[in-house]
Amino acid sequence: MEQPGLLAHLSSRFARSEEDQASRGTDETAARRLYISLHTVNTHLRRLFAKLGVPNRVALAAVVHHSIE
Repeated sequence: MEQPGLLAHLSSRFARSEEDQASRGTDETAARRLYISLHTVNTHLRRLFAKLGVPNRVALAAVVHHSIE
């Protein structure tokens, strides 16, 4: 699933997008907070899933949580 240090190589925009998902919960909130469109948030999430090799948000959250422990 996760490769060592992979999260460190993600762009700051990807990282902020995921942080927002973890702390705020909705795509709409993330879009407003980051001043980007809802479509852009969803695009970032799809690309993040692909980069981390995860199938969904639950797996993404697990990878992020594991990487900050």
